[in-house]
Amino acid sequence: MSTSSQLPLRFPEAPLGFDGLCITPANAQIIAAIKRTGAWFAPVFCLTGTAGAGLTTLAIAWAADCGGLFVDLSGDGADLPRPSEIGGEFVALDRADLCRQEDWLLTLFSASQRLGGRVLMTARTPPSDWGLQSGDLVSRLRSAPIASLGLPDEPLMRARLHRAAARSALSLPPAVEAYLIIRLGLSYEAIEETVTRLAGAAGGRRALTVPMARAVLDAGQDQGVTE
Repeated sequence: MSTSSQLPLRFPEAPLGFDGLCITPANAQIIAAIKRTGAWFAPVFCLTGTAGAGLTTLAIAWAADCGGLFVDLSGDGADLPRPSEIGGEFVALDRADLCRQEDWLLTLFSASQRLGGRVLMTARTPPSDWGLQSGDLVSRLRSAPIASLGLPDEPLMRARLHRAAARSALSLPPAVEAYLIIRLGLSYEAIEETVTRLAGAAGGRRALTVPMARAVLDAGQDQGVTE
């Protein structure tokens, strides 16, 4: 069976709030913790997770739920808001591990402490691995609560598969879904990559069969693609 692919279609997806997220035992405690901002023992909370774990989605949902601000720190920092203007707000800082504006972070944390704001940081790794140069910033982050999103459970895997398929306008029959859950294991990262390959293989048909899915995944293994 041929698995030659064409460029898969991608459709924009509206950001999800907490009400639209799939909450399962795999993420329920984490979501409850970041929502209970009054119980934080510091104004800053750091949330870590692997690629594909949904950190950005959680950060956007948290900011929307709190009526706060979402800031992407993966850029060069040229457009960062002034800490004095947002210190009293609820601010989600996405990809904080990529931020090199240490003075900006420290000033924001100080303003949040002084003005009663809250800062949710998301990152691939804990602050101890960021290579920070500021001793004051390192000290602040050591005193902040930190939590890590673990592996997904099966209900969360199913929900993520359906969302990824919907973005590619890909029909995911129950038999194919069941096969993918077994074949992919509990891996966030494998979901998006696999659905992209399946969408390309399905082409204009946009409907999958188990043999087609098996052929695509086997071809990926032959090419050294990790499931």
